[in-house]
This record gives sequence, structure tokens and C-alpha cells, in this order.
Amino acid sequence: MMSGSFYWSDERLGDVVSICRQQGSWAFRFLMGYRASLIFGNPDDSLRPTWDQLLNECPNWPGFRPERSSQTLAATLDNANKCH
Repeated sequence: MMSGSFYWSDERLGDVVSICRQQGSWAFRFLMGYRASLIFGNPDDSLRPTWDQLLNECPNWPGFRPERSSQTLAATLDNANKCH
């Protein structure tokens, strides 16, 4: 569901997923995919427009905290993705 990235409970992604799916949108996957690409130090510019749109419209969303897209999470995320 989250395109191989982490998410935190205060980001309310369950609500976001529900709203997106009701609209026939997969935007949440692009958002989380872009975060994963940042964590791995290889930003995927094809996913960036969704990230930028949310950043513009909801700049205080907790998901934009720098520590949540930090490359220091790369090894942990890689290990988590291998378990799935």
C-alpha cells in the first residue's frame, strides 16, 4: 500500500488512502514512493509533482519533517522492504 516507504501514525495515511481511493486516485502511492526515493538518496522526479503539490497545500503535514525522509533511514527501510 505504501510503495515501500515508512509512515507514521500522525500522518493519518489511512484517511488519505481512503479519500484517494474514493476519488479513484493513487496519489498516496506517489507521495510515499517519492519519500522512499529521498530516503535512498535517489529522488524520483517522476513522483515529485505529488510531493510538491501536497507541500504547497499542506506545508505543516508531519510527513514533511526532514527526519522522515532522511537517508539515515535507508538501511532500516531496505531491511523492512526485504521482509515483505
